[in-house]
Amino acid sequence: MIAVLTIGLRGTLFRGVYFVLLIAQNKHHSINPLSLSVRYHLENYVVLEKCVKKHFGFLENEFGFSWIQNKIGYEKNGLEIEFHHGKGELDIDLFVSRDDEVFRPYISRSFDFLDIARRGKGSKLKFPESATQYIVSDDEIDLYLKFSSELMRKYCTPLIQGDLSLLEAIHESRKNT
Repeated sequence: MIAVLTIGLRGTLFRGVYFVLLIAQNKHHSINPLSLSVRYHLENYVVLEKCVKKHFGFLENEFGFSWIQNKIGYEKNGLEIEFHHGKGELDIDLFVSRDDEVFRPYISRSFDFLDIARRGKGSKLKFPESATQYIVSDDEIDLYLKFSSELMRKYCTPLIQGDLSLLEAIHESRKNT
């Protein structure tokens, strides 16, 4: 007999993540351990969190950000920097949680980190030679986050110091489109 069990882990360490567990029951085994897929996601989450803290710990130590509970990311004065990994992609998103005369609801207050870094640099970004198209392995996660943290230090210092004028300008342009 095979039963499918879906577990929603909202509001816990794995907020927003859903796993489907296959539980097989037969004469020799009462319940099969967690599937390899679930183990992979749990291990991947731990690796991502460890690498983020390793390369972006400067946000806490030098700029006064706080680690966000129940997410992988940092927050300070309404600016959240969140990290998401899956399907070979690693995204770094900036989100403004303020709701004021500039950052109004119903207009996206989410910004792609690489887009912000490109604007700060003023030209195309050059990725490391060893970077791969898909970010899957632990080493690839580490390399990408190391590269991204260097970009943040180099091109986003005013932003992480609290100057949200670039995000305000982008937000205003979104209102007009």
